[in-house]
Amino acid sequence: MARLSEYDAIVVGAGPAGSSAAAVLGAAGKRTLLLDRDRFPREKTCGDGITFKCFPALKRLGLLDDFFKAVRVRTRGYSLVFSNGQELAVRQPEGDRAPVYVLPRYDFDQLILSAALRERQVQLVSEVRAESLQFDADKVVGVIGSLKGAPFEARAPLVIDACGANTPLAVQVGAGNRDPRRCALAIRGYYQGLKGLSDLIELYFDREILPGYFWIFPTSPTTANIGCGTFQHLVEERKIDLRAVLRRFFEQHPVVREKLSGATLCGELKGGKIPLALSPIDAEGSSRVRDGLILVGDAASFTDPITAEGISYALNSGLLAGEVGSAALDRRDLSAESLSPYDSGWRAEFGRQFARAPVLTTPLSKELFARQLQKSFEGSTSVDAAVGHLDLQYELMVKLKVLLKAL
Repeated sequence: MARLSEYDAIVVGAGPAGSSAAAVLGAAGKRTLLLDRDRFPREKTCGDGITFKCFPALKRLGLLDDFFKAVRVRTRGYSLVFSNGQELAVRQPEGDRAPVYVLPRYDFDQLILSAALRERQVQLVSEVRAESLQFDADKVVGVIGSLKGAPFEARAPLVIDACGANTPLAVQVGAGNRDPRRCALAIRGYYQGLKGLSDLIELYFDREILPGYFWIFPTSPTTANIGCGTFQHLVEERKIDLRAVLRRFFEQHPVVREKLSGATLCGELKGGKIPLALSPIDAEGSSRVRDGLILVGDAASFTDPITAEGISYALNSGLLAGEVGSAALDRRDLSAESLSPYDSGWRAEFGRQFARAPVLTTPLSKELFARQLQKSFEGSTSVDAAVGHLDLQYELMVKLKVLLKAL
């Protein structure tokens, strides 16, 4: 059995969350073992959209300029096509930050990993499958798994679980998200030969998969990442075949049928599970730490349930875990209490956004819906600006009418 034990921290998973955590730990002088089941660079099922919310983390990692050089497409806004066929296009003025930058995860994850591997204290070991945690009494002290099929074991006083959606480690300590009502399923493929792509990302809402959606994220003037997804429990209950649904989208959708008529798939369709942040953030069991263990990224269900965006949360939770873990190592106290600033930190950064999710993803009564709608407009700068300005009132009412008709 391969045994590795001369480490301060083990980070399991070298995606954006794990690589960010390893970069911070390595920069703080902590001997860090970074494990991944794949050999990089590798593909990752995703829509490939990177939002401006990632910029502070990329800047902190010293990667922002490299990111801008690597970006395939810089979009200028959104095109939303609702289930009744109405379209709402939102375009930002030139000079403002783009709503979404498109960079395949094959390239993006390799970029983030490079920040970790710049640190001499970080060692990457690929083709490791982490199967379970090691314990000393109730404290996590390492991981057990396999390395290229052979038994593998590594020990360290701190373990960071960045295994992703299907993490067995978080589940072992009573965390992790295996609830079909709090997960989404999605598939995507890369297509070439598209017509009529613009500088907008495109989202399509259709009754067949609502409250999910279809997306077209351009990767060039004639190529795009195209996919669809919805809640896991709906896929299971309705026996939805996402591949068949995506095929019908190409063949029958009145808005995109012509645009996609000559498109051909490059490679294969790939799918995956998306764990959503739908549990109340202050509920019992919402902590993402245990004695000797921190959960980050998808392993911690840090994905926005409304947009299904998770990359910014992965980066920021990884950075936060690296900071908190490094400080705890300096104190030589890796108890859950010592690691609790991680919970305080993610709640301060993500809590407000995640707290809205149960309201927006749960069917509401007519009265409650109206109350929530009214509340959302209170103090809105766009509504305040429209008061007394006929042109702004008109613009706001048109947008609201389109949204309400779609609902």
